[in-house]
Amino acid sequence: MTRLVVIIASIATLSSTSSADKAASLDYYGKAKRAYAAEKFAVAIEELEHAYREFPAPEYLHDIAQALRRLDRCAEAVGYFERFLAEMPAAPNRVRVEAQLVELRAQCPAEPAVVEAAATAPPPPISLMSTVAPANDLRPATSTTWTTPARTSVAHVVGERRPSWNADITAGVLGLSAGAVVTPPVMQLRAGASYETRLPGHVHVGAAFDLARLPYDDIAMGTAWFGGPQLVVGAEYPLAAKFAVIAELGLGVRFMWGLEAGNPLVADGHAASAIALALIRAEVGISWQAADRLSIRVLPLAIQYSPARSPLATDIGSLHGLGMLVGLGVAL
Repeated sequence: MTRLVVIIASIATLSSTSSADKAASLDYYGKAKRAYAAEKFAVAIEELEHAYREFPAPEYLHDIAQALRRLDRCAEAVGYFERFLAEMPAAPNRVRVEAQLVELRAQCPAEPAVVEAAATAPPPPISLMSTVAPANDLRPATSTTWTTPARTSVAHVVGERRPSWNADITAGVLGLSAGAVVTPPVMQLRAGASYETRLPGHVHVGAAFDLARLPYDDIAMGTAWFGGPQLVVGAEYPLAAKFAVIAELGLGVRFMWGLEAGNPLVADGHAASAIALALIRAEVGISWQAADRLSIRVLPLAIQYSPARSPLATDIGSLHGLGMLVGLGVAL
């Protein structure tokens, strides 16, 4: 009976220690992500090492290697990549890591002793968590390095950034002016798709299409439509683990159609079936990562400009507007 009590007490102590170790590990991990976002790679490495000592998830070794790579400490990066593959031989991104190892070894052939020392260095002490957790629980609860290429995954914020496709849909209000014609705020919808490149600054390129109703009179007949396709380039700068500043520039064509006789936009008020205008738009806002693949975008500053051309009225030098958009982004 006494022996049974001792065993139960030991299990209880082990369980509580494991929870504490994992919680401490995740705390260090959060600090590492913030440091990496601020490009303080040395600080990120230190916090990741603390996280690994508390809870030895192999993904931490991968992220340390990526931070070392950003500091051009290629020999040490090789060592951590090799340790990562040794501890996680079935890693889903093994092919990618092996390719990076080839690149890194070519960069530092004169440092084999350092590489060997880093690769064979004994791992930090194993925490109690690893003795009781199932094998598939040996990664931080908030780590998404191996599950998705979402914009704020670990691979994106702390470690390797993978190119990925993203889709977004936004809606908002736009106030449009054309000479003496000033429309009331109109609802505008936009859908787009972009590809996040490997360029610094989380640069993405893509395409979008927007549509809006254009009232130019208080009566029912005074309604037209405008919209069209654009090529898009944008950038994102992380502020914290889930927040980022986003900026986007679009270049394309704006089509206006449905202008009936008597409208104030066309010279002499003639009806016009369709008018094509060049379009330049620029937007700045904030992105919040609401879920693993889902982000919420708020763009309080959205500017649009189209230089006027025939057959618009001669007193119209341009169509320009200022608006605000809110939408969703999805990592595909």
